[in-house]
Amino acid sequence: MAGKLSSLRTCAVAAVLALAPAFASPVAAQTSPVAAPAGTVVTQSAHVKVEMSTTAARPGDPVTFTVTATYDTDEEVSAGIWLDLSSPFLDESDDCTTLSGVAFGTCDVYGTPDRAVIVDWAALNPPAIPANSTVKAALTTKVAATAAPGNHTLAATGRFGAPGGPQDEAATPGTVGFTVLGDADIAVGLTAEPAPPATTSITYTQTATNNGPASVASGTVTTTLPHQTASVTGLPGNCSYDAGGKTVACSVDNLADGATTSNTFTARLNLQSLGALPATATRTSSSPTDPNSTNDTASASCTAVTSLIITC
Repeated sequence: MAGKLSSLRTCAVAAVLALAPAFASPVAAQTSPVAAPAGTVVTQSAHVKVEMSTTAARPGDPVTFTVTATYDTDEEVSAGIWLDLSSPFLDESDDCTTLSGVAFGTCDVYGTPDRAVIVDWAALNPPAIPANSTVKAALTTKVAATAAPGNHTLAATGRFGAPGGPQDEAATPGTVGFTVLGDADIAVGLTAEPAPPATTSITYTQTATNNGPASVASGTVTTTLPHQTASVTGLPGNCSYDAGGKTVACSVDNLADGATTSNTFTARLNLQSLGALPATATRTSSSPTDPNSTNDTASASCTAVTSLIITC
């Protein structure tokens, strides 16, 4: 990369923007997919601004950097925009578009594992941008397929203009958080244990296991109890009982990859209950996306042999 930058700097004017990500450890709970407001500023100087299209994306999703450079000199200039992205969560793909003003000469993303991005007007023939004009270009790359879910930080510094040339100025340092989103597969479990004879109640344990790869930010697992249920006792603080629907809904929050959470409660049955006593636990919502629906439901079946004897 040093050879490319050296040759490009021989052109009259250059804009050098260094984006050296300082990675933070992934947080336990992943945030929900939320795109940054359009035009989130990565770094800027008096005459150059670099914006990014989003601060949260999944592997394979696009991320666009938009560069706007305004020249208020009374002479033609030749310039390039360089973005050094020491960021393994971006891949080497690129798709460049001129948005306004003179079209760029070259546009490229290269380098492994670091990423160097060049939007270069210095390669034009002749290498000139009109005096008192603005150029704008967009470069779209992608979040790498191998990017680890979690929170990262882009720390941006740089310069615009050739040393000693017109509009030679430092970019304002800035940092932008970026979240690599991932799916989180929740596997639901349910067990039932009858109380001693003559008590007509069943104790249920509802479990949720995060099979990853991302952390679960939030979710709900709902257990539908037997229709003979009269009341529920021993509810954990994160669970609620709907007497009309005979359901217990429990929130699942901040569940790391590989972790399991459980909730235990007791259903008291009507004294005249007889026959089958089915119960089903289901993942009714979660964030981020759950890619596997085959393990979203679990069942536990008991039987009221008599009004005082229950087997499970």
